[in-house]
Amino acid sequence: MSFDWSINIGHIFTFIGFVIGGTGVVVALRMDIRMLATQMENIVDRLKATESALIKMADIMVQIARQQEQINAIDRRLDDFRYSNNRNVPTD
Repeated sequence: MSFDWSINIGHIFTFIGFVIGGTGVVVALRMDIRMLATQMENIVDRLKATESALIKMADIMVQIARQQEQINAIDRRLDDFRYSNNRNVPTD
């Protein structure tokens, strides 16, 4: 069995095709990686904005709870006041 070490035009075209194909794959992967990196940055920015909004909403909920407690305290005082006034009213 013998090998023919001669190079013809078909071998050159095949080699060039492999080089172009490999280069195309590398370029496509790099572009995909850049696109994914950009998307990740956008997601991180959106996540930070969402986190900020959630923190603001939590602060608002705490304020609402405090106001509700104050309203409940005032309501209890009014009930106590009404109850004490009803006990002191003379009946005819």
